[in-house]
Amino acid sequence: MEGSRQHATSQVVIGVDGGQSSTQTVLATTQGDILAAAVTGPVLHVEIEGVAEQIGHVLSQGYEKVLTAAGMDRPQVGSVCVGGGGLMNLERIRTIYRVKRVTRTGDAHVALEGAFPEDQIGIIVTAGTGSHAYGRRADGETVFVGGTGYYLGDEGSASDIAQQAFRAIYQAEDGRSEKTALTALILDHFQCGDLEQLLMNVYAETYTRHQLAQVSKLVGQAALAGDNVAVRILARAGHELGRAVAAALNTLGQTDLPFPIAPNGSVFNAGRFVTESMMVQVQKTNPRAYLADARFPPAVGAILVALRNLDLNINDEIFSHLEASMGKVFQKDSTRKDEGIFQ
Repeated sequence: MEGSRQHATSQVVIGVDGGQSSTQTVLATTQGDILAAAVTGPVLHVEIEGVAEQIGHVLSQGYEKVLTAAGMDRPQVGSVCVGGGGLMNLERIRTIYRVKRVTRTGDAHVALEGAFPEDQIGIIVTAGTGSHAYGRRADGETVFVGGTGYYLGDEGSASDIAQQAFRAIYQAEDGRSEKTALTALILDHFQCGDLEQLLMNVYAETYTRHQLAQVSKLVGQAALAGDNVAVRILARAGHELGRAVAAALNTLGQTDLPFPIAPNGSVFNAGRFVTESMMVQVQKTNPRAYLADARFPPAVGAILVALRNLDLNINDEIFSHLEASMGKVFQKDSTRKDEGIFQ
């Protein structure tokens, strides 16, 4: 984009969707025109040594990337929303973007804002590296279900699917379950000669958690080819995600009215292998709940939060600008947070 664009708008806003696998930063005008988007590293959600510095680096890198892509130097930033930045110091965020108006919230919040920007009701069910469900009803009451991490929870996530796949191939090897095409696919993926070598590599921490979670896409490939074990693993993932959504519906008291459920995250690239079993569980609680496409991705949800912080009227014109410009900008940069199933 030409550098002269900087003079065409007096103020910009920034939305950030910080995930466990990667982070997306979006730069937009106050009219809703998206100028640039960039993907950088993950935002850690746990309090460990050095996490503040790591998050600061990721946010700074994303900011520099969108400014470069938009042909801007140091624009006047009116408002920033960082989703997933709960461990980030607000003053540090203000320093990075040189802005006073900052909202720091969860990644589930910006995903919901993007999915249902008009009615402001619904449930976003996220299944990427981790998993959770987050819902809001008409009076503004919200509920969060799951999201306790790969060791304590995240049922139905890519990490969970990968773990089930690893268990399946070792159980098939020692005769506890049926043979599966996943054995050859996983060994080839990690370039291991046999299951013993794979075992040693896993426990030697040769692979990162994100690399292990990528086995989920192999499960998707095997399911598409008709492998029974892979099909069952994905159906189980959908079942667990459905339980999370059903719990959210119960807590919100939304068990007998039409209520939209928007899938979010790489696991849902598996389509019906996951969504069919998920909706079976959901509709046991609310037979009138239904699947709905998210209108905008989470990073654009963060843009909407940033715009509202300026007390702007979020109307159909702004939505139209976002939709039109999003298609152009996101073609140049990946909008996905994870390498997903079937990718």
